[in-house]
Amino acid sequence: TIMVGSWIQAAGNITNTIATGLEKEGLEEEGHKLNAVGSVIQSIGAQIETTGSLEEGTQLTNIEAYGNELIALGALIDGSGNVALLNDKVILGEQLLLFGSWIQVFGAILIVYALTNAKREEEIEDHSEYRYGYYPNKQFEW
Repeated sequence: TIMVGSWIQAAGNITNTIATGLEKEGLEEEGHKLNAVGSVIQSIGAQIETTGSLEEGTQLTNIEAYGNELIALGALIDGSGNVALLNDKVILGEQLLLFGSWIQVFGAILIVYALTNAKREEEIEDHSEYRYGYYPNKQFEW
């Protein structure tokens, strides 16, 4: 489930990248439309990732799930900002884009925290029985 959500989210990110390219070429209206669609796709992917994270049920996977929830929420707000821009509500649209982006940043920080600490826990578990100069399963022959 997590992998499927990641691929869907990546598809949304690719769509956003293409949309930004259109905006830079002067096709702002088309870019805003495509950006809104990409943000919704990204939000759906993040929500699916959340479901997968919650299935594991550890404290760190719950933190990862909260991060994905924030990314999903931020992407929806970002998409709403693009819709506002399409409706010539420039100030509102730019504010929503900014707010949505920062929510996604905070979500990403939570995910990085959870994944980093999960990796540390794995390393500690793998090396908990070993200390420098101590080999519990090693048979020495004299």
